[in-house]
Amino acid sequence: MAISKTILAMTLLSIPVMSCGILEFLSEDDVPQRYIERQVEDAEVIGNWQLVSGAEVQVNDYVEQADLPKGIVPWKTLLLDGDGTCQVEIEIAWIFDSGHILKEADTPATCTWHVKDVWNRNSTVPGVGLRFEHFNDLKDSYEVYYSDLYIVEEEGELILWSYIGEAYASRYQDFRRIQE
Repeated sequence: MAISKTILAMTLLSIPVMSCGILEFLSEDDVPQRYIERQVEDAEVIGNWQLVSGAEVQVNDYVEQADLPKGIVPWKTLLLDGDGTCQVEIEIAWIFDSGHILKEADTPATCTWHVKDVWNRNSTVPGVGLRFEHFNDLKDSYEVYYSDLYIVEEEGELILWSYIGEAYASRYQDFRRIQE
């Protein structure tokens, strides 16, 4: 009888512990599928894009949390030109280890972009790829920085976006086209 009570107690105590892991695992799979479901042409994304104000506040809050992995794109605006070049307004405070070359004075001028398939956990979805390079004189070699943005269409408007931090947190850096 004592063994049965012990087994029952261990079983009941292990259910919440096991369910926490299961719930965490399930929550990652339940990340909203915020992706466009059609092919996107380069001409559709040419223009000026600006980070929405609410996203800027969320990014700044995220950056202040030193214990979190830094998964953000470090710019507030981007201009995608028809010739495949781009310009970005870099926010230096948002640059972390992997983006160190973005701090180099010559790097922003090397920005190029194209519409491409972007990896999303289990498949690829349409997105915009950005590329920057910097010639490191000390190493006598080029360093390259890549960044991908996803595309979603909401109410007939394209939005370029990236996660703020981890995907399961469902925080987004949205960029909307500036009407000129």
